[in-house]
Amino acid sequence: MNTQNNPSAKAIFVGAALAANGFRQQACPELVEVAGSYKLERVNGQRGFTLVELITVMVIVGILAVTVLPRFFTVSDFEDRGSADQVKSMLRFAQKTAIAQHRPIMLIVSGNAAVPNCTTTLVGADLACLVKSSATAAAVTFNALGQRTSATGVITVGGTNITIEAETGYVH
Repeated sequence: MNTQNNPSAKAIFVGAALAANGFRQQACPELVEVAGSYKLERVNGQRGFTLVELITVMVIVGILAVTVLPRFFTVSDFEDRGSADQVKSMLRFAQKTAIAQHRPIMLIVSGNAAVPNCTTTLVGADLACLVKSSATAAAVTFNALGQRTSATGVITVGGTNITIEAETGYVH
């Protein structure tokens, strides 16, 4: 059969070869005339994933599990950051309370508490903040102008340094 110059003969020849190998042809009318292209489809219509694809996905999921899951089980970094944020908030609250009540307010910070508790209830002229993370024990006093009057200017909570400016009482 001469298929070199006859496109329809070429299509019949290719179709017969594909059908012999278990494929059925579906001609794409716009492509047959231009390039003689065919879409291949299995005769029995089976669909699914190959073994290689399944093993590849399992290996990728395994690698992700080894690298990502440990981050979800170590929460100490999140607790440290939360404790530092809580101490910052309490310092700002103590400063604002001193300004609002026109009197000195002292905040006592301590770490490694079994039950963390930073309460906004004044006990005399004191506030207390107990955090779960390690923290340098400190007592910070603000005067009626909101300035830090105590010697403590830096508090470390779980690796985060919190600085209190002396002149302005700014906490950062």
